[in-house]
Amino acid sequence: MIAYQAPKGLVQRVVLKDGRYIIPRADGLLLVGSTLEEVGFDKRTDEAALASLKQSAEAILPALATCPVAHQWAGLRPGSPTGLPLYRRAA
Repeated sequence: MIAYQAPKGLVQRVVLKDGRYIIPRADGLLLVGSTLEEVGFDKRTDEAALASLKQSAEAILPALATCPVAHQWAGLRPGSPTGLPLYRRAA
């Protein structure tokens, strides 16, 4: 994920395009996401993912090219080897 520091009001609603999204926050930050990589429990970010997100974000909204990146981060998504949800009966 990337957070751009953008002028308030640059984006008024969630924008979805080509599997990427831009989410405006009330404080002016624009959240851009996301990538999906299978790396176990490693939450480090890398330059390739950042470059890919920046390229997508700036293609969707060219004005972002002049906005600074406030921060970037990675999170974890639960998953299974088959992509299907896992569940079990409560004890």
